[in-house]
Amino acid sequence: MQTPPVRETDWQKEYPAPVRSLVAATVVVAAVYTYFLSFGQLGFLRAMAAVFPPDDAWLRSILAAFAGCGVAGGFVAARLFTASRARRLMTAGLTFAGVAAGLTWVAAGPVWFLLIAILAGGGLGVATVTLVGMLRRETGGTRLGTCLGVGTGVAYGLCNLPPVFAGELSTQLLVAIGAVCAGVVAVQGFEQRRPPVNVTGMDYHPAGVRRWIVIFLALVVTDTAAFFLLQQSPDLRGATWTTAGQLYLNAGAHLLAAIVAGLALDRRRVLATVVTAAVMLLAAIGCLSAGMANAAVAALYSAGVSGYSTVLVFYPARGGRPWLGATLYAVSGWLGSGLGLALGAQLGHIPSWLPLAAGALLAALLPWRRDAIRCE
Repeated sequence: MQTPPVRETDWQKEYPAPVRSLVAATVVVAAVYTYFLSFGQLGFLRAMAAVFPPDDAWLRSILAAFAGCGVAGGFVAARLFTASRARRLMTAGLTFAGVAAGLTWVAAGPVWFLLIAILAGGGLGVATVTLVGMLRRETGGTRLGTCLGVGTGVAYGLCNLPPVFAGELSTQLLVAIGAVCAGVVAVQGFEQRRPPVNVTGMDYHPAGVRRWIVIFLALVVTDTAAFFLLQQSPDLRGATWTTAGQLYLNAGAHLLAAIVAGLALDRRRVLATVVTAAVMLLAAIGCLSAGMANAAVAALYSAGVSGYSTVLVFYPARGGRPWLGATLYAVSGWLGSGLGLALGAQLGHIPSWLPLAAGALLAALLPWRRDAIRCE
């Protein structure tokens, strides 16, 4: 018989988890993010670019299948999620994703890449939403932010290192497959010692959920559009994301910012973390729009991305609701990334109004209340 969820006020809110549980949770977070970055944002796109021209209809269809299956996989995971199924769901999602990375080595035509997109998108969707449902129970809550910060920072740092970010396709695929293997092993050590919890508070009521979905949507769209345009501009990319020194600095900024964000989240400084990350991200984008591209701007950009990415997992994971994770990632993650790419392709350059518009929207949406600041 499944233990019904209990309200957080009915039992000790948070408890110290054993070190082995914290390590296992951190490894799985790092594994999922590393796969998403090394394969979803680097290897898969690079492999397709070698086969399809930029305006090929197959390319658009494959990317649509990737996102669509990511959304579908998330909602399937939320529908099937129970405490007894969680490890199997996580293992299945990671396995599908790993198979997709392996198949990329031999893919040579559109049907192959379509199959890879289905497996990778579906696997990522299942893994991300299942992880949201497991993390609170595994970390005990007290170190949830730290586990997320370290895992997110390691993933972003690793994937920004020169041998990975600027390396061969085979290196990016090996990193993705290695991450999957590490995640599958680590999740078998999950103990899930406590019953499911329904966190109460304004930010987990329907209106609060809708607000946070739009906040993260604005961040993802702005980030994706700006980074796409940065990578398309030889001048901007050359000044920020090309040399080994720049990439090592960006990797370090990612790691440090994510860890600091995680520590702040463990103190429930949710609003402060989001605001700090957003200010860094939008300030960096504003500098890029003005032609101020250098290593410091790139480090500021990296820090902002890692900061809000850590909160993007913390918010649904602390709530312990897979359905919240599925909805958040469908709208803010998959849809937001697609809208950001489309916006970047339409703009052609980073306009000065982009960070200003995003900042105004965030200022209007962020919950400027003490109870929301602590997310309790």
